[in-house]
Amino acid sequence: MYQLLRLSQISILLAASSLSFFFARCQAFSSYAAAPTAFVRPAGGALSWQPLFSSFAADGSEYSSKENSDTDDDDDANRGDYGGRPDFDDDDDEGSSTVELSPVPMSKNTANRFVSIVWDRILDQEGRDALDLFYNRIEMTEDHVMCCRKANLYNETFNAESMVDVLWSLPILSSDLRRVIGHAMCMESTELKFVHEFMKNEPIIQNLTQGNLENIPLYRWRHIRDYTLRIDDGRFGFPCMCLALDDEPETVKNMRQELHEDSMEYLIRSEKVIAAGPLHFPTEFK
Repeated sequence: MYQLLRLSQISILLAASSLSFFFARCQAFSSYAAAPTAFVRPAGGALSWQPLFSSFAADGSEYSSKENSDTDDDDDANRGDYGGRPDFDDDDDEGSSTVELSPVPMSKNTANRFVSIVWDRILDQEGRDALDLFYNRIEMTEDHVMCCRKANLYNETFNAESMVDVLWSLPILSSDLRRVIGHAMCMESTELKFVHEFMKNEPIIQNLTQGNLENIPLYRWRHIRDYTLRIDDGRFGFPCMCLALDDEPETVKNMRQELHEDSMEYLIRSEKVIAAGPLHFPTEFK
């Protein structure tokens, strides 16, 4: 069984031992408008279409408190005492010591990657219609983003109990690309119990299920790190996520092992896959 999900701004493909998953760029829906749109109902007015601006997976926020641009800071730092070009003197470097920089250490949560799929309509326990769920998700987007960012910010003195890193969390769009109907989230942690604890406290899941994870698909994902399956050189076409879920073992037998090389060759030759790898059931041990 295949599930093709349209995501905002980025896409992924997965292929698994008993399940599979991947992000890939897709040109099949080029007849749609480039930017997704949504219903907006002004007070006392009729429904109208408004464009939605989706967030990127990477955090490119500007945290500077200054109103000027980054280039202004760079220019000031490169000016000399009198506003001209800086005066570089080679003699000043003769007595200076060389400082060897060490690489950025790996996160303490680096170990296992997990992927969860949250469907608003399926998980909602209050019987809300599709439009109400859409408005509810838009209102809670900031809470969701801050929850994910806080999980990724920690040291010895701040948020030290954070045991999950959120690698990405991406909205899932409806088939007409006009509504957000859920989200896909990738988490990394040393143990499965930490992932369950994080998901129970995530604001959107709390709002939909009061922390009940019973009906939320969760898989262990082994990300293939080869550069040939990490073609992320732009945002062309519509990003899609493909989940390939196998049938019963008696039906599938050894098909996945037999077709593994052909499948990998096809994905590599396509040059459209941003991320790929096998999915496994989320057992306590690998």
